[in-house]
Amino acid sequence: MSIVFDQEDKKDRFSSKMKEKIAKKLKKNNAVNMCPRCGNRKFYLANKYYMMPTQGDFNDLTLGDTIPCAIVVCKKCGFVSLHSIGALGLMESARKYDESE
Repeated sequence: MSIVFDQEDKKDRFSSKMKEKIAKKLKKNNAVNMCPRCGNRKFYLANKYYMMPTQGDFNDLTLGDTIPCAIVVCKKCGFVSLHSIGALGLMESARKYDESE
């Protein structure tokens, strides 16, 4: 059984082509396990990136350093997993699609 990536709504932040690239890359990298909370196998890609803030140390607040992530949501229980766009090798594609809008 494979993971199904659906579009949740029509208000896309990034294009359906970018969603397809993300879904294909996750499948290629074998990120196809069931939801760890409920065992469901159907997910959707959220329509926006999550920009995970990063810090160099505990004593210095730095604004602007982030890791852009695709947001994958379980359609049954809502469990959220984040996947780094850079680690998936899709940073240039993401920039291209953002600039074309």
